[in-house]
Amino acid sequence: MSLPSAQRFIGLLENYKDVVWISGHSHEAFELGYNFTDNNGTACSMIHNPSIGNPTHVTDGELDYAFHENLSQGYYVQTFQDAILFNGANICDQKIYPSYCYIIDGKTSPQKQVTKPVTLYKDVKVTEGMMRSVIANTNTVLGLYYEYSSYDQYQALKKCYYQYKNANFGAMNNEELLTAYSKLKSGIATLHELAGAK
Repeated sequence: MSLPSAQRFIGLLENYKDVVWISGHSHEAFELGYNFTDNNGTACSMIHNPSIGNPTHVTDGELDYAFHENLSQGYYVQTFQDAILFNGANICDQKIYPSYCYIIDGKTSPQKQVTKPVTLYKDVKVTEGMMRSVIANTNTVLGLYYEYSSYDQYQALKKCYYQYKNANFGAMNNEELLTAYSKLKSGIATLHELAGAK
């Protein structure tokens, strides 16, 4: 506790109460009671994950590290706009333990998502060949910029790609082709811009 690194770490846990710190390694099973604490509101939310492979349990009053085939403990986690729900569970039988479920305040405020408008290529007559080309380019870009999967723009482009990749372009009218082409081209340009900013 007297080490400067320990004091700095404790300071981080106490100063950033919006953090959820998840740890494990010690293997303590749920019933040992080391599952959740925020030090009575003085620190961040600290979740201890037991062990998927070998939770420690108590046998005859002593810690027992013996392997139990049907004992595997962890959390099913659900995230919501204003909260995170940790469902303590036995992974083997997929049963939830209500005593080891925790609702953690997300401590977030609503934020307006900034989405870039689609640039409409008004003076372009879109052909089937152009559509096949932009679909291929989109596939390449999604592969190159997969690290941007947390960005709304990446997910929007991915959704657009799956919407149009097997479309019958010959059956689409010019307005539909123009809309599809514009969405894909704009999405590609946005991800290029994000990559350049990084």
